[in-house]
Amino acid sequence: MEKKYIGGSVEADINMPNLFFNITIHEFEGLLFSNVTSFDKITDSKSIIQLQEIRDKFDTPEYINNSSDTAPSKRIGKIIEGYAKVRDGTIVAENIGIACMAEKCEHFGSWITKIVSM
Repeated sequence: MEKKYIGGSVEADINMPNLFFNITIHEFEGLLFSNVTSFDKITDSKSIIQLQEIRDKFDTPEYINNSSDTAPSKRIGKIIEGYAKVRDGTIVAENIGIACMAEKCEHFGSWITKIVSM
């Protein structure tokens, strides 16, 4: 199934060919659930198992969120003491890689596809 880029309506309204949006459904940390084993650079295997249990409850990492209390960063912070979005999120994201995130996260993947096509 071809992935649909969801920023198109806004772009059509503004009508600037070099302007396109990344519509993140919840927050950056959702992308980190693309491959929870990549948290091994910042935490232990017990925490990774807990993160995988969260991941397994959702069809895609982009939908991990039920309320402001269950946002992906809040879930990670409850499991990994001292989790720092910028420092730790960057380490995990680099460990995962954009290709894996794009594969596991449909909307993010559509945005990446649009960038690459330009």
